[in-house]
Amino acid sequence: IRTISEATSAHFGSNFFKEMVVQLSNVLGADYALIGQVQDPWGSVKTLAVAADGKQVDNFEYELAGTPYHKIVGREICVYESGAQEESPANTMLAEMGMKGYVGVALFDSKNKLVGIMAALFKNPRDIAKFTSAIFQIFSSRVEGELERMQGETERERFMAAIEQSQETIVITDVDGKMEYVNPAFERITGYISEAVIGRNPRILQSGEHDAAFYKAMWETLQRGETWAGRFVNKKKNGELYTEEATISPVCDVSGRTVNYVAVKRDVTEELNTEEQLRQAQKMQSIGQLVAGIAHDFNNLMQVINGYADITRKKLPP
Repeated sequence: IRTISEATSAHFGSNFFKEMVVQLSNVLGADYALIGQVQDPWGSVKTLAVAADGKQVDNFEYELAGTPYHKIVGREICVYESGAQEESPANTMLAEMGMKGYVGVALFDSKNKLVGIMAALFKNPRDIAKFTSAIFQIFSSRVEGELERMQGETERERFMAAIEQSQETIVITDVDGKMEYVNPAFERITGYISEAVIGRNPRILQSGEHDAAFYKAMWETLQRGETWAGRFVNKKKNGELYTEEATISPVCDVSGRTVNYVAVKRDVTEELNTEEQLRQAQKMQSIGQLVAGIAHDFNNLMQVINGYADITRKKLPP
């Protein structure tokens, strides 16, 4: 146990899993050791690290159907000192590799969601139950922790990629309103680069179009722990005014204390301009219809006047 702990303590991610399976294989005398990530609870496993005879080998993916996997879900550990093939006759992999002994444990995250599997396989039957079970019980929690850390890291990377590629402005400030993060959309829309605004207050964007009462009401809403939604008329670095719809929300820690504010804002200047142009077009269309109606009515009157004028002229002497 100490050997495995010392060998894996300085490793993370794929290096951790590679070192873990090698150590498991060596310490347990296993012919095969693997750590896999479950792709689908009842579908397949994609190995993260595999060791054969104490050496790393290539990863692979295999189907869970027919493996001892169904025996270990919901159990702490499953041990077959011999007869693993007989217990899982549909598992051709065990038969092809000639494995008779099997030790496996299902791996869960902190939400009790199945995330992986750790297993050791033996060609020859042996008394492995007590010693191997202790090893697996101790280190399965370490493997589970690393799997969850990697999953969290992947989710954070995916989340950050979404923020970075978002067309909407995203600003994160501290509780005093000082900017701690702005995404590329902020730079593109405002003209300010992130290095120039980090640590500064968003009031650098104020245009003077809103009075003090407007901002006071906004901050009172946020300090009550509520989300504020509204529309700003702000000013770019070059002095150009633009309008944006914003939603600003408090971000709280586990104790419920506000630690940040996050603003998601969308530039609606072009939309408003288009709407104004549409309104003007509709107004001109209405005026045109009114003028056409008046002209039509006036033309009817003029025809009557012209008719009587012609009759009157004919009755007059030359």
